[in-house]
Amino acid sequence: MLDAMAAHPTLPKLLCANDIATDGAVLPALVEALARRGVRAVEIDRRMRAKLEAPGDGQAYLNRSLSSKRRAELRRQRKKLGEHGRLTHVSHRTPAEVVPAFQEFLELEAAGWKGRRRKGGRAIQNSRSLANFARTMIAGLAQDSCAGIDALRLDGRPVAMNVWLRSGRGAFGWKMTYDEVYAKWSPGTLLIEDMTNSFLSDGCISFIDSCNRRDATALAQIWTERRGIVDLVIDARRGGSASGRLAAATEYLYRRARGMMRRTYLTARSRWRR
Repeated sequence: MLDAMAAHPTLPKLLCANDIATDGAVLPALVEALARRGVRAVEIDRRMRAKLEAPGDGQAYLNRSLSSKRRAELRRQRKKLGEHGRLTHVSHRTPAEVVPAFQEFLELEAAGWKGRRRKGGRAIQNSRSLANFARTMIAGLAQDSCAGIDALRLDGRPVAMNVWLRSGRGAFGWKMTYDEVYAKWSPGTLLIEDMTNSFLSDGCISFIDSCNRRDATALAQIWTERRGIVDLVIDARRGGSASGRLAAATEYLYRRARGMMRRTYLTARSRWRR
């Protein structure tokens, strides 16, 4: 791949390789391949994200990972949400189930803040070409049992949905959405609780990678295992280049500045609210 990038007259020569797991075979193989080319990848970010790796009884795992106070709060939220109708957790696994469920997911996501263009409009359904690609991708993966959707339903209507992808004995969280009408009862967190029970009792999955940006999420409070992740800038040219090193340094400083600005904003907002 790197040879092709370096040789092609119009392809870019720099690659930003995000979300490379620090465990497993990929990272050391990549580092070895770069060493043979006389190049060293520049690390621009390293972080941890939530991971579930505890085969066995799901309820026992939740009892260990959650405090009694947190479990009581989830039970209260589930009871309050259940007052609006019959609450059920449904796992969609077959292609005949996944395809229509994914359409429900697209519509639910578009109905929330991601669907509002003034807030960035990042819902998949906002782009016809992206939506068509996503439908084809999920349908194809479902044919190979490599995609599934879990839903928390209220009288049959989805109030939270999670799309996950599968490779071997590993599952990877791709996208989640929820009905904002019921946001105060945390339907997304309740769905994660149900999924934890479901996956751990399944026996076919060894681990689930949350694929969250970082571990400062509600899910990270439920899944206690962590996976190391690294982002790299790679120069495809043999021996590297001065422009590649400059670009890597610029990206590194940009990310640090952006992170600092975000932390400052969140601190100021918290103080203003108090």
